[in-house]
Amino acid sequence: MKITTLSKKAGVHPTTLYKAKAGLTFISPKLAEKLESITGIERCKWIWPKEYGDPWKGLKRVK
Repeated sequence: MKITTLSKKAGVHPTTLYKAKAGLTFISPKLAEKLESITGIERCKWIWPKEYGDPWKGLKRVK
């Protein structure tokens, strides 16, 4: 799934997700919950990617 598609489904601006992917900002627990429900990727990965694994790699498999 593309970031632009995910951002539309989550109701956030694509820049929010691009900045999070680049490590310039963090994803809030509320947004992480939305992303988990959309992608099936655990919210802990969205909030703490260094500790639990990179959610962006798993996003490629989500359709």
